[in-house]
Amino acid sequence: MILSAQATRLSVRLLFGLALVWLFLPADWVKGLTANRAGAVSVPPQVQSKISPVLLEQMVDGGAHPFLVHLRERADLSGAASLVTKEEKGRYVFEALVAHSRRTQADLLRWLEDRRLDHQSFYLVNAVLVRGDPEAAMELAA
Repeated sequence: MILSAQATRLSVRLLFGLALVWLFLPADWVKGLTANRAGAVSVPPQVQSKISPVLLEQMVDGGAHPFLVHLRERADLSGAASLVTKEEKGRYVFEALVAHSRRTQADLLRWLEDRRLDHQSFYLVNAVLVRGDPEAAMELAA
């Protein structure tokens, strides 16, 4: 979607205003907005910051739901700077991202296959789409 310059400025101001409102809400309001609802999935404190509250609310039924697992480690792409053409740089970056993701996702993919959980690997962003229950999400986040 293409917006006019005026609409873009308005959108940016609106988003900035909403961010400021969220930032300055009283702590007890924010806690109430993000707290688990009755019957929601109980989350150990060590994984609370790793799982979206929205996902946890969706998982209240205990069934399998899709979620993304982002791996923290990022590929070193600094070698692309020394290459001359755009094609060489693109090939270098692509191959480095795929090789890095295959290496860092190997244990995770094996874990998912052992538990027969549906999954799809995304090599370029080093993430895996998983369809799993709350217990699988908690174990992955731990």
